[in-house]
Amino acid sequence: MSRLAWTDPAPLEVEWPRLPWWTLLPHRFLWAVSPIIAVVVVVMILVFAARRVWRYPLFLIGGAIVVGLGVSYSWWAPVWLVVGLAVAGGLWAWAHPDSFERIAARQMRSEWRRALVYAWPWRRVMLFSELTKHTGHRQRRTHYPTLRRVRADGWRDRVSVTLLHGQCADTYAAHAAELANSFRARSCRVRVDKPRRIWLDFLHTDPLAQPLAIPPWRNRARWWIWRG
Repeated sequence: MSRLAWTDPAPLEVEWPRLPWWTLLPHRFLWAVSPIIAVVVVVMILVFAARRVWRYPLFLIGGAIVVGLGVSYSWWAPVWLVVGLAVAGGLWAWAHPDSFERIAARQMRSEWRRALVYAWPWRRVMLFSELTKHTGHRQRRTHYPTLRRVRADGWRDRVSVTLLHGQCADTYAAHAAELANSFRARSCRVRVDKPRRIWLDFLHTDPLAQPLAIPPWRNRARWWIWRG
């Protein structure tokens, strides 16, 4: 073998991008169906926006109201609105902590943790935990499990997940340790909700670590029983 054969560069292999099939249709046909395509795009945008509002109602609706007041009137209006809501929320939490925790605090905590803790690294965690599926040409299309609802209870986070075809709850139970470490939880438990739907319980603290106080009405009931 000559020296030139060792120094020749390898041939450059270039693969042309695979365009969607509908781009190969005649241009006249595409112009004819362009109104339908526009309607489909608008519907997809509206569905996308509706899903975001459904998942983050407090942050998105509250942010829209604040920006609207600032643009329409003055930026002092949203400032005073936020201050008033903060004072009202503080009084509510002081007077009725149980209802404030159940109605307001849990919803705000759920939206915050869904956006930063789960939604942001969701695809990366699913990919590295080998919970994805690959299809298409040369297995290049990656399918991810769908993150649905997140409910933060303080001591745990309940995450609803829609499974891919060919998966079951045992698949996620086998990767429970990886999921718990990825989402910075102490442990992860898997519960079956319905077909192709599971709950991932990410535990952060032990709710029974501190003893619970007996309600006053139970003490009175015990006193009446002892007296009787």
